[in-house]
Amino acid sequence: MEAAKPMQGLWAHTNPDLLPSSNLWNEAIPQVATTELKAQYGGGVAKIRAGERYFTDGVGRILVGWHGTTNPPSGMDGTSMIAGSS
Repeated sequence: MEAAKPMQGLWAHTNPDLLPSSNLWNEAIPQVATTELKAQYGGGVAKIRAGERYFTDGVGRILVGWHGTTNPPSGMDGTSMIAGSS
């Protein structure tokens, strides 16, 4: 099995204290956080509260949209980047 390629740009993972993020929208797998999660995104932190829905890509990176949106990750126009979610 081939290792996942590192994400680039806003989704680059450089802080081991934060979870990695992704923009692989077509791989979206819905999840529910059992604890608070913090993912690195664009030099900041995208926070997901315990009990909140979020999405991961095929290797478990958290999908993060514009301005750190995660439920669902949204584009610049505020619409979901995940097909069929709102």
